[in-house]
Amino acid sequence: MKHYIINKEMYNRYDNILKSRVNTGFMAILDILSYDIKELYIKGFTFFQDGYVSSYRGSVFVVNVNERTSSIEVIK
Repeated sequence: MKHYIINKEMYNRYDNILKSRVNTGFMAILDILSYDIKELYIKGFTFFQDGYVSSYRGSVFVVNVNERTSSIEVIK
């Protein structure tokens, strides 16, 4: 299986800009956009519209959260 390791400086830059841990999907989109592409079709991203699986995240920036409140805290 082929794989690709992104540039660590690029990851750290976006991590600092967003003040959050950048997830794999978002980082993949940013990496693809760094190339001279003509078109990018994205499917399957909800951008926090449907919350998380309840066991995915228990706190955001030291704030205890649940599935309903986690996206609110991340967006803040």
